Amino acid sequence: MKYLILMLISLSINSFAQTKQEISGMIDQMKSTGQFSSEQLEAAKAQLMQMDDKQYNALINTAKQKVDDPKVRAEAMKVIGGRVPANN
Repeated sequence: MKYLILMLISLSINSFAQTKQEISGMIDQMKSTGQFSSEQLEAAKAQLMQMDDKQYNALINTAKQKVDDPKVRAEAMKVIGGRVPANN
């Protein structure tokens, strides 16, 4: 579940590199939506902050590859709502 949340967040951002701190802020903003529990979001945030650069870059690269997959985009839109940006 934690990995799913991080993947969804990564899919929701543009192709531009994002820092862990920026994604951590996005996780904080997701608390107000009620889509995920505080415990799930805190666990995802902790997992994010524990990633080394290699793991973090692998997550971002995977998200960039998946962002154009119609099935992944449909699932992400169900969870985060709205439009998922294309990989530019």
